[in-house]
Amino acid sequence: MALVVRDLDRSDPRDVTALAALLASVPDFSQRVSGRPPAPDDAADALTAAPPGVPAERKHAIGLWDATDPGRLLGFADLLRGWPSPESAHLGLLVTDGRLHGGGLGRHTFDAVLARVRDWPEVTRLQLAVVATNAAAAGPFWGRLGFRPTGRTAPYSSGSVRSTKEVWAARVVDL
Repeated sequence: MALVVRDLDRSDPRDVTALAALLASVPDFSQRVSGRPPAPDDAADALTAAPPGVPAERKHAIGLWDATDPGRLLGFADLLRGWPSPESAHLGLLVTDGRLHGGGLGRHTFDAVLARVRDWPEVTRLQLAVVATNAAAAGPFWGRLGFRPTGRTAPYSSGSVRSTKEVWAARVVDL
């Protein structure tokens, strides 16, 4: 399968629709982290949500697209540059087409993230949070890529899910 990396445009309805279709392909993920099936507004939220005080230009919506079907989004990553500290980037979400799990799209999507981060000379650390209700599915993937739990946890709440999230991190040079 030929792949193309292109950022999503939060103001383009076609990109929002493509992300909504991608999120709909992984209903089990949505159940684990929010207690409900994917909703149509989840895509717009994924493209715009950021911690308080983080300017919109520091949020990057990286898409892995099917080169033979340019409207088909196969992978998505939400990346914050310089958060929570100037030398860090935070990966908020990485999701791939549920019909193609196990075929390497997760790694390809992460490679696109890593290429972006390596263009940012100030960023030496990449971090993410693993929600406890999704840890059995996500933990092994992140561990294979070189991320390790930091031991820092925080409460997590979304929809009907009340859980915790644990920060995982890796040095960019080690990835």
